[in-house]
Amino acid sequence: MVMFTESRMDLQVLPPTGSRYHEEMLLLTIIDMYSFVVFGAVIISWMRLPHNNPISQFVTSLTEPLLDPIRRMLPDMGGLDFSPMILLIGLQMVKGVIAGAL
Repeated sequence: MVMFTESRMDLQVLPPTGSRYHEEMLLLTIIDMYSFVVFGAVIISWMRLPHNNPISQFVTSLTEPLLDPIRRMLPDMGGLDFSPMILLIGLQMVKGVIAGAL
């Protein structure tokens, strides 16, 4: 939407409005937040927190439903886990599709 002010002829570009726009922005925010949770899972795995740690349990409960199927599809990499990287790339691809629809 383009708007002209009365006092000046400045061109102001306003963001689109409507419930669909806000829903898409909310979805993009959720994807960003989930990406941070995935990074948290990676850091927790490096720190080797015990599995009974409440933070570790919470992050694992959020990430494992998506990471586990990715791990099963990947071949054995000799102890390296590339599933978080693949998940993050996938999340960014989904985000790009959603942002492109805006």
